[in-house]
Amino acid sequence: VEPADGNGDANLALVSQLGGWLFATGGTLALVMVVAPPRPGMNEAGLLAVALVVYGAAATLLIARDRLPLWAHQVGMALGSICITAAIYFSGVTTSAMVVFYFMVTFAAFYFLTWAQAAAQTLVIATLYGVVLLSQHSLSTSIQPWFLTVGMILILGVLIRRVRDRTDHFARAARTDALTGLLNRRGFDEAFRPEIERARRGGRNLSVVVCDLDQFKDVNDRFGHAAGDKVLKRLSTLVSEAKRLIDTAVRVGGEEFVLILPDTDAHGAYVVAERLRNVVKQEFPKEGMTLTISLGLATFPAHAESGDELLLAADQALYAAKALGRNRSVIHSPGLSGMGDKQPVGLSEGEERSRSYSL
Repeated sequence: VEPADGNGDANLALVSQLGGWLFATGGTLALVMVVAPPRPGMNEAGLLAVALVVYGAAATLLIARDRLPLWAHQVGMALGSICITAAIYFSGVTTSAMVVFYFMVTFAAFYFLTWAQAAAQTLVIATLYGVVLLSQHSLSTSIQPWFLTVGMILILGVLIRRVRDRTDHFARAARTDALTGLLNRRGFDEAFRPEIERARRGGRNLSVVVCDLDQFKDVNDRFGHAAGDKVLKRLSTLVSEAKRLIDTAVRVGGEEFVLILPDTDAHGAYVVAERLRNVVKQEFPKEGMTLTISLGLATFPAHAESGDELLLAADQALYAAKALGRNRSVIHSPGLSGMGDKQPVGLSEGEERSRSYSL
């Protein structure tokens, strides 16, 4: 299942909810056919069995939500096609209203799955519908409705995918910083909240590193805004290179960047921060500029009990890094909220640690 919004868990929950209600609707329609006046060729017992299976699938999807693995949703779509085919067969009419539910499966497949996975679901539908047509009609009689139905499914699938791709494009643009290509503030909010929830549910660490270029205004004043934009682009590359695949890099505004580091304690985050600080210090003299970066970091749950508190703690650590002379990384400590009364615990350039921390 491809997360169109960048949030896989949220998309899995959406697929489960959509699939659950579609299964429930199909089961209800099958029951209506059972209780309606019987028609020649209808198998009420078969329709009732289909309805029970479909209701069971609906309950599973609605209860499990995002706890089902990706492959289970693909199996669920194929099961839906099988149940639709069985309902058509037991209704005794190959032009049954149940054929419409093939289009529902098509919508889900082409909107949420990859092209290859959606094509596989289409092949399942085409095969099953061909079998049920041939079970009640001759080959010559079956060809026209088969081509009509499968052709409509393919057209619908392509249109749905084009709409989804366009929607994804606008969604990505809305949460991406145009200059650097990193996530923007909106993208940060969408990425950060789920990480906090995962850390809370799993009892894991989550660290945030807030980075701010020192005296960046001087760059704009001396070299112009075009040079400033070039610096920000280069810095975004350095930030991206400093992170792991599971980490998230964000430009929240101006010359301020944020790294979200799942499963990372304060010391691990410090290693990342110092690596980035040293790279920045060495990089920009090549461009004829003297640029440094200050970094503040905080960890959930050691320094905060909520997402907002974690961001505030990291901001306080960044403020301390600036106040202590810039060009340093500072780990949050309780004393940072009272800078005037107590010097914060900071880790500056040249300070050696007796332990090493693996990322």
